[in-house]
Amino acid sequence: MPPLHPEEVAFAADYDFAFVQAKADTALLGPPGVGKTHTAVTLAVATRRAGFSVCFTTLDDMKGFDLADR
Repeated sequence: MPPLHPEEVAFAADYDFAFVQAKADTALLGPPGVGKTHTAVTLAVATRRAGFSVCFTTLDDMKGFDLADR
């Protein structure tokens, strides 16, 4: 796993949730082992702590998934 840099931790702590407030989707892309899931979980936890709802899933699980049904 790549090292965690202090500026990345500060980013998570100071995140303004603009994409959440805009109701925009986000996706993390990259090869295996670079920390995509770790980053997604960190953002999900911070987002919940800020009072927003979170839907955490994988692209494979999204097949046939309709957010309108929620």
